[in-house]
Amino acid sequence: MNDRTQILKNEALSQLQGGRLAEATVSYRRLCESAPRDADSRSLLGAVHGMLDEFEQAEACCRRVIGLQPKAIGAYSNLGNALRFQGKMDEAEECYH
Repeated sequence: MNDRTQILKNEALSQLQGGRLAEATVSYRRLCESAPRDADSRSLLGAVHGMLDEFEQAEACCRRVIGLQPKAIGAYSNLGNALRFQGKMDEAEECYH
């Protein structure tokens, strides 16, 4: 990871922790565009979408994380939550198992 990427990750995390979700969304999107295989940034982008009640976007992020890291247990839980909030209970239940 280069210095610029680390600076952007630090800024995004600070924005997220500070409750500046719109700014964090932009920063995490930039990170995901510059490093499409970065599962951590994609996971955090999904979390921000969830906090903003943007559950379809959160679902897409979770599915991408699972595609990158099929054993990422937290991603399945987060996907289950995103699906549950969309009323997709059967799919959500599968994710929780």
